[in-house]
Amino acid sequence: MADRIPVDIAIASLAEHPAVVAWNRLTGARAVPNRITRLNEGHSVVYRLLGVKDGDSVIAKLCSRHLHTVVATRT
Repeated sequence: MADRIPVDIAIASLAEHPAVVAWNRLTGARAVPNRITRLNEGHSVVYRLLGVKDGDSVIAKLCSRHLHTVVATRT
């Protein structure tokens, strides 16, 4: 069963997180989120990148081979 409790990701450099790297590659930007939250963990992992798109959040899904940006949402 997937873990559905949101967990903030604590790493030294948020810019180096795979979800942020994939978003920046996709958009051509150099955005760094204010916070990264893991929304679930199971067969795939879903992250919320807070503040990377004009202050809005982006939802990114880590799959077995690639990190796919799924949807951008307004906060």
